Amino acid sequence: MRLPIAILIGLLLSSVALATRCPKDCMAQLKSQRRACKEDCLRHKPGKECRKACSGEFKASKAACKAATDPTLPACGATTTTTSSSVPGSSSTVTTTSSCPPATAAYCGAADCGIGGMPGCPQFLGQPPLCPSGMTCTATGESTCACTGESIPCGDSRLSGLTCNFCKWGTCPLGMVCGGVPKDGSCGFDCACH
Repeated sequence: MRLPIAILIGLLLSSVALATRCPKDCMAQLKSQRRACKEDCLRHKPGKECRKACSGEFKASKAACKAATDPTLPACGATTTTTSSSVPGSSSTVTTTSSCPPATAAYCGAADCGIGGMPGCPQFLGQPPLCPSGMTCTATGESTCACTGESIPCGDSRLSGLTCNFCKWGTCPLGMVCGGVPKDGSCGFDCACH
């Protein structure tokens, strides 16, 4: 009598463990996205925060995949979200539907472009919020901050990412602004002058 009960309990526990796994094809996709994200980061210490953000986004995506009832490609458990964003100084509005995971990182100053992320300033957070590679988040007032450092031309890969929050730090010709452009066929944004 005890043996059948023990077997039943063992089967139930193993089915629960299997239900919380992310399928292999989804894990392969998530790892590929993490690898692509890290390739855009600078090497060694200057790119450390960028690589941390990539790993954080991977962990969040993996957790969403595990929590989903039936994760399948391409979403793998991420919620599908529709967002609209307009380019400052332009009358056009871009609407994108995405099954990409939301960003979880803190961005210097504001997180107002793309899905997820949160604003942050060094005077309020334990670790510095993210800036494009080569720039540093610097307090500009009691409750404000901005990325400072070398100017980065809009369209440079250092401004690309899961969100388009880095685009505002890109430089464009006079009369144009740097804004996010959704990547074709993958998650994230590149930046372009509009």
